[in-house]
Amino acid sequence: MTEQVELSYFAAHPVICHMEATRLQGVVAYETIKNRGMRGLKQYGLYFGGMLAYGIREPARAALIRSAYAWFRDGDDKVDGDKLLPPGYKDKGEFLQIKRELIHKASKPDGQPVFGERTDILLIDYFVLARRLKIDLTEESLAVWDTIELDEERARNRRVLTQEELDGYFEKLDLACGEGALKVAGETCDSHDSLSLSWPVRTMFNLRDFPRDFAQGIINVSQEDLVVYGIDLSRLEGRKTVEQVMGYAPMRRWYRDQTVTGITFLQEAKERLKVLHLRRPTRFALNRFFVGPTEKTLNKYAKMLAN
Repeated sequence: MTEQVELSYFAAHPVICHMEATRLQGVVAYETIKNRGMRGLKQYGLYFGGMLAYGIREPARAALIRSAYAWFRDGDDKVDGDKLLPPGYKDKGEFLQIKRELIHKASKPDGQPVFGERTDILLIDYFVLARRLKIDLTEESLAVWDTIELDEERARNRRVLTQEELDGYFEKLDLACGEGALKVAGETCDSHDSLSLSWPVRTMFNLRDFPRDFAQGIINVSQEDLVVYGIDLSRLEGRKTVEQVMGYAPMRRWYRDQTVTGITFLQEAKERLKVLHLRRPTRFALNRFFVGPTEKTLNKYAKMLAN
């Protein structure tokens, strides 16, 4: 059985809670990169470094983001198989349900004792900091967990979503992450602004991560696109890189259209960013850690597909 700690004790002692959460952030960051090798260093090193840099200017907000990201990253990795499910859970379904209940308890503490894994101190720290900043992130947190649950179900069944289901899934995830992050940063952007900024990033993530997602049973091509492009999913088995996936002609056409769409979304997002009233640290973070990498990756794919 995994070690259980009294989380309510840490909620009542925020300094101790934050010290342990800071340690756990480092553990999760190290494991995230280690489990993915060089790809993980390239993919996550920039974000982890950026979170530390943001903390120089906004320590409480950055700490909240780090604890939130580490807790969700750790949970997602346990569900999708990048980490082993801790002892004591009969299956992933039980793990998901217990963590969902814990989100409710951590976001609205009632004074009753609450127990969980040591990594759940990250969740406690996250909500303690949110209350200090007078931010309610319950809805966004549950929405992110909804998408992790859906990923587990469709990976288990290798279920292909309809375009409507896929759009709804991405919109829920992007609104939760985008609006949540902007709320933490002290910004007031509406849903349209959040989505306009997230669409190109989401498109890039889908293209970049497609081989790994597919290997885990997560298929981010809609039922409709399988028909339109004539994609035979069995032809994608064993293709471990984007280049190998592009080697299958129907997927190459799909990648080309998705890349064009992503670049179009990105240009619209950049224009929108110019007129949004954002704090300087937020604007810098969006450009440095999202717009820049998205533009670089999409342009790389455009060049690959032009040959």
